[in-house]
Amino acid sequence: QMNATSTDFTQGNIQSTGVPTDVAIEGDGFFQVQKDGVTLYTRAGDFVKNAEGQLVTQDGASVMGYPATNGVINTNGVLTPLSINLGQINPPHATGNVQVNMNLDASAATNATFSTNVQVYDSLGASHLLTFTFTNQGGGTWNYNITVPAADVGQTGAPVSIKTGSLTFDGSGNMTSPTTDVTGITINNLADGANTLTFNWNLYDSNNKPVISQVAETSEASSSMQDGFASGTLSNYSIGSDGTIEGSFTNGQTQAIGQIALATFPNSEGLLRTGANNYMASLASGLPTVGVPGTGGRGTLSGGGLE
Repeated sequence: QMNATSTDFTQGNIQSTGVPTDVAIEGDGFFQVQKDGVTLYTRAGDFVKNAEGQLVTQDGASVMGYPATNGVINTNGVLTPLSINLGQINPPHATGNVQVNMNLDASAATNATFSTNVQVYDSLGASHLLTFTFTNQGGGTWNYNITVPAADVGQTGAPVSIKTGSLTFDGSGNMTSPTTDVTGITINNLADGANTLTFNWNLYDSNNKPVISQVAETSEASSSMQDGFASGTLSNYSIGSDGTIEGSFTNGQTQAIGQIALATFPNSEGLLRTGANNYMASLASGLPTVGVPGTGGRGTLSGGGLE
């Protein structure tokens, strides 16, 4: 007659599988899963996605974790079934800052012009091509005129000016005016119905050094940046060591879409086996402590691998 059985919870070796839904636990802890309203625990991380996009175990139990809202995970919230929907949309973000690193030719003739373009995005994710035109006034002064195509603001004819001003430089080619960034540049009445686009033109870098110079070299923009983007759909994902499911979108953005939770017990040996690599809490195991992988004595996760 068999008196009792015990379970060996010694850490197993981690094998890389390359399957993004496979997750291995390195250290202490169990995945919390839910099936038919019953909470179970398992170390088997050979998960799959069901027809609804939910992350589930081989026998269909939902993997529980912390959901993300607009890329922000609330680890103080209630655990919910995690989903990975490849059709998920990353919303557009309107441009708020523009920067152009460039040189204006100090040897250029008076009234000589130089133009460069920067693409920005409105609140609907539509792009607009801004043209920055600089005209040499002589004596280290250049006037600038920022324009947008007339059709973008529901007009016809020549490009529409949205901001004008001047830049001045000293005898060493350093910009002396403006002494701050140009803020509050607006594009009103966008033809696509987007909100008014308001952005800043950053003339200084994070070290408060000018990004525009005036020396006797060809007028040229070496680089430009802006922080807006169009909408995108989820195309790929990976699971990090802290359980964060990081989504990659077709617009080049990455965003958290959820975080897998881990549970630990005062006495893992007291868990009740229910089959299919699943366990239930019992009086002998004690109550679970659930939280983020890598904290509170919980192990970390290895995405794309199995124990």
